[in-house]
This record gives sequence, structure tokens and C-alpha cells, in this order.
Amino acid sequence: MIQVIGLSKTFDGRRPVRALKNVNFEIGKGEVLGFVGLNGAGKTTTIRIMAGVIRPDSGQVLIDGKDAIANHDSVAEMIAWVPENPIFDPTMKGRDFLIYISRFNNRNISRDKIDEALARVGLAEKANEKIKGYSLGMKRRLALAQAFIFEPEIMLMDEAMNGLDPEGMNFFRETMKEFKKSGGSVLLSSHILTEISGISDRITFIHRGETFQTSTVEELEDEFRKKLGNYTYFEVDSLDDNELEEIRRNFGVNAKFDGKLLWIKDASDDEIGNINIYLVKKNHRVMQIKRAEFNLETLFLQKVRELEGVKR
Repeated sequence: MIQVIGLSKTFDGRRPVRALKNVNFEIGKGEVLGFVGLNGAGKTTTIRIMAGVIRPDSGQVLIDGKDAIANHDSVAEMIAWVPENPIFDPTMKGRDFLIYISRFNNRNISRDKIDEALARVGLAEKANEKIKGYSLGMKRRLALAQAFIFEPEIMLMDEAMNGLDPEGMNFFRETMKEFKKSGGSVLLSSHILTEISGISDRITFIHRGETFQTSTVEELEDEFRKKLGNYTYFEVDSLDDNELEEIRRNFGVNAKFDGKLLWIKDASDDEIGNINIYLVKKNHRVMQIKRAEFNLETLFLQKVRELEGVKR
């Protein structure tokens, strides 16, 4: 169990910047916690504190009840940190870089284990190629291999999916699921919210350095339906104002047309079917009918607008 309790941090300077104020969340064993916030919200600062790179002004990070800030050396081997922009020596080969990293950390990990890590991330055939020839996706995989050679129990992932193509996204998703299944714990920060909602068990929101909610994905889906309404949309060729008003009056629904999509709020299946019959009888071509699906980004931005409205 990882507990982040009351973290606060201000960076000094001519104009001090308060990066964190009372950040709180927990990550269970075998759990992926998504960490969602706008750029500058405090995600990276939180992760750097958890990784032992910087110290907070106040607060605690507890790992199985042990203070990870005061006892960093004794818990460091449990944690792997994958930053947004990992640094490699471009002149080194992939395998040689991992050998160097293991020796730098006084671990002297065997070549077999290093090759296993490279194979695990799909870089076995690229092990003897120089890193300067690696694509962005390959560098992301090498960063994961670097983490895996130390067999961590906790992964701190800061925008680790940034810049990945669909194949890379799928690889990352499956790798995190595999790590979770083995009992590993993951803190996953990303601006790609559709991916976060597909990987995470729970999600913590942070805004202006403060965490304000932690919920399961299922709870957020339910909140999305309650907060933003249950919408169904029809993709139609056209619709005039008189027809739109007729739909509202005849079927008693909240309807709007944006020039391409006819949006119907909180309609039953029967109402949707009857509206479709109406459109067909009016000689409209209905290309598709679809329920609005859960969208974490839409929900999060709505929450931010509400927070900003309260502050004003």
C-alpha cells in the first residue's frame, strides 16, 4: 500500500511558486491509479517527490507504513520512475546502456536478465543498435526495460505514453496490465485521458496543486451520465427548425441540432425508435444512431470549470 498524505511544496525564487498544497491519495497492491490534471497542476512534482528526487515542504509518502522520504535508501529499490523525457546516451547500444545503468546502481545485473527485459519490451532485435537510431516509441520501451531490470514493485509513470503510435499505445497498455497482474502498483500520469480510463482502476484528479477527487472508473462513468446527461445522437443529412420543434413537441424530449448531429437528451429506447421512424418518414437519411459514450476528458474539463467558477 502506498499512501501520499498532505504533500505540499513551494519552489523558492524571486516569485515563489506553490506547486503542491495538501496532495492526498492511496495506491493499493496490484492497482493502477490514474493521475489526471492540466499542465502545471503538480503531477510531475508529486511524482518527483515519490521518487525521492526532491523533498516536500510537508507531508508524507508511506510505503507499507514506512516513511519513504525519511527512509528513501531502504525503499528505493522498490520504486521505478519513468520520467516524461528519459535521458539516454545516444552513442551507446541499447543493451550496453542497460549494463551501464545496472553497474552505476551497484547492482551488476546479469546479461541474461537484461536480455529478458529487452525481450519483454520488444527490443531484443534492437539490443545491439545505437540508441540514436531508436524511434520515440523504442526509447519509451527502453525506459521500461530500464525499470524492469531492477524488478520494482512500484512504477511511477510520468506521461509515459506521450508520442506513442497506436501500436505503442497497445503495447504500453498490455505491459501495465501484466505488471499489475503480477502484484505491481502503478501511478500513471498522462494527458491522454481516453487511455488512462482504459488502464486505470481508480483516478485521482489534481488542479492547481490540490487533489480534489479519487474515484473508480465505474463511479466516474456514473457521474458522467448524471452530470452531463444521457445523450443519444442521430447523424442526419439535414433538419430544419420546424422539424426540430416538432420533435421536441411530439416526443417531449430535449433536442438540439448542430448542423450534422441531432442530439436527444435522456430519451428511452422507445422514444429513440419513434424519432428514427419520424425522420425516415420525413425522407431524411439517418447515417447512424449512437449513445454518447463515457469521456473522461469531457468530465474532467467540466470539473475544472466548476472549480474555477467557485474560486471566482
